[in-house]
Amino acid sequence: IFFFNDPAATEIYTLSYTTLFRSANEAQVSLTIYDLTGQQVIALVSNEAMAAGTYRRLWDGRNSEGTQVASGVYFFELKAGAFSSKRKMILVQ
Repeated sequence: IFFFNDPAATEIYTLSYTTLFRSANEAQVSLTIYDLTGQQVIALVSNEAMAAGTYRRLWDGRNSEGTQVASGVYFFELKAGAFSSKRKMILVQ
């Protein structure tokens, strides 16, 4: 599993954030956004079977209820099979 941010979307300039990830094998995948307290904000991918390939997911700064979240530090976690990685991002409105 390769996990990386889209270089075009890592600048702090917008209300959206793009995450790219690539897998060489089919895997059950989850991609979840958390706030600083560890509370889940939204699941962009929720335990989906995904074939080998490259995927892009966009987070528009909204929670699972569709409400815009506050500016601040957030974490996104990718789980794919036995692989797990968590990264930090900053959302500025």
